[in-house]
Amino acid sequence: MTSRWNTRPEDLHAAIGPGIGRCCFEVGPEVAVQFDKPQERTHIDLAAAIGRQLIGAGVSPKRIYTSEICTFCRADQFHSFRRDREKAGRMFSVIGVK
Repeated sequence: MTSRWNTRPEDLHAAIGPGIGRCCFEVGPEVAVQFDKPQERTHIDLAAAIGRQLIGAGVSPKRIYTSEICTFCRADQFHSFRRDREKAGRMFSVIGVK
């Protein structure tokens, strides 16, 4: 974005929408090690990992908004392949440039 539109990271706002939460995202060691958690099994907080990447890229923590809604827990509102497997519906996200 910087090279194409001269965007400055400190001017950005970032929203992290609903996704599987730490409460439900248990992974094995082959995935955990990618998050610096070399354990047998552990829970991963994807929203926190994304937040760290955004901060590392220069986005202010005050401009990062997280929904903190777990799509696995909220079967009444969201599809989840991990929960429903082949019966799961599909969701999509949209990113826009103003």
